[in-house]
Amino acid sequence: MFHYTDTAGYKGISSSKQWRFLAARPPGDHPVGAYFTDYDQRTPLLALKLRIPRSKLEFFLSFQDLGDLQSLPGGRGKHIFYSVGNYVVDEPRQLGHGPTGS
Repeated sequence: MFHYTDTAGYKGISSSKQWRFLAARPPGDHPVGAYFTDYDQRTPLLALKLRIPRSKLEFFLSFQDLGDLQSLPGGRGKHIFYSVGNYVVDEPRQLGHGPTGS
């Protein structure tokens, strides 16, 4: 699973051994949550597919999914997942993080 963010978000999440993704209200008619995707950073037109600004693609954090995230309702639910509350990822589940290169 992947989470994409800007510099400030990356520094906040990756600054501790336990990653904490904060739930928030996204733009549009989507539920409050912490959002993730199974699209990796090599996915063509990633910002368009995720419907986020390119500035939110500066960094990625990837982790092992436990199957505890909900699918976003609608057509994007195959690739967009969320947690209704803050989401914590302990070190053993962390797979990688850093600049996306985009």
